[in-house]
Amino acid sequence: MSEDESINVMNDAVLKTEEAEYKGQIVQYSKMDDGSNKIVRVISTDPKVYLKKEFQPGKVIKGQIFENR
Repeated sequence: MSEDESINVMNDAVLKTEEAEYKGQIVQYSKMDDGSNKIVRVISTDPKVYLKKEFQPGKVIKGQIFENR
């Protein structure tokens, strides 16, 4: 597992996540079977970022639009 990958355990299921930059913010996301990506967590010191719908956990992003760190 690389430095940018982590494993989250939710309800006894293992969720593999990666960190990347998305629209100028650092997010953790998981890859889905259909090739899209789901935001799991946003990492920011700016409280306004957490209120933006585009960074909400569960948001599905189609295609490869992340810049891996």
